[in-house]
Amino acid sequence: MKILINFIVLCSLIIGQAEYQILTLPKNLFQLSTNGGLSSIPNQNNYFNPATYKNKKNNYGFSLIQYPSDIMMLNLNTNKFSLSILDYGEFIDQEYDTVHKKFTSNEVLLQYFYSHTIKNVNIGISIGGFYSKIYTYNSYGLTTSIGI
Repeated sequence: MKILINFIVLCSLIIGQAEYQILTLPKNLFQLSTNGGLSSIPNQNNYFNPATYKNKKNNYGFSLIQYPSDIMMLNLNTNKFSLSILDYGEFIDQEYDTVHKKFTSNEVLLQYFYSHTIKNVNIGISIGGFYSKIYTYNSYGLTTSIGI
């Protein structure tokens, strides 16, 4: 089992180069205001560096960020889990006054965080899965992040 986990982590580090906005956008106002910085400070709201994620019992969070063009990011987190939904809104394919089709686009990310301290060194890992939908295009993926 340990070899399988090491293999999955290694493969995801080597070949897992995909650009999905939900993986890189700030999940809450703290990350938005610091522009992803201050990642070495222990903070339960930091999702970029899993080593700094501090688990507290009965810790619940909710964040809703509205970007321009009605793009919305919703983040719900509890203890070691985080659910993020990025809604791009409704798209309209039209030419002049003729509407050909209307469709929505969104991305969903579910993450699990684990951190451990060994000799005053914080080590953390986040494992998750995401789903992306744009009109008829659907994709699924796995994501991992290791932090020290």
